Amino acid sequence: MNGYLLIVIPYLQNQIQKTPENLYEYLQQIGFRLPMYIGSKSLKDLQIHIEGYRAAERVNNIVERKDFMHFHDFVASEYRLSSSGEGWPKIILKHCRNNEDSAIEEFYRLLDRFYLES
Repeated sequence: MNGYLLIVIPYLQNQIQKTPENLYEYLQQIGFRLPMYIGSKSLKDLQIHIEGYRAAERVNNIVERKDFMHFHDFVASEYRLSSSGEGWPKIILKHCRNNEDSAIEEFYRLLDRFYLES
């Protein structure tokens, strides 16, 4: 057998990840290579991707343990906003001074807190 394959095959087997069981696991999985999955490192593009995921859940009658619909209210309360007509991406971006890299990190920090507070 080719020596190259002896190295590559175990590596590839370790890279195969289990199928995510919910939106939280899916977002954790794609977070490592976000631009590969959504085409950019943008909160707005991530929001669009999440909405597509949620639409697929609704079509397939999948009910999540924690509804992501409440994430906006969670983000607003984290920044002590009584209410906001802006979506969660704009709220996070403003908090991060429009720095997309910082905003993506902040999104994942907030996402962890949102899902762990059940």
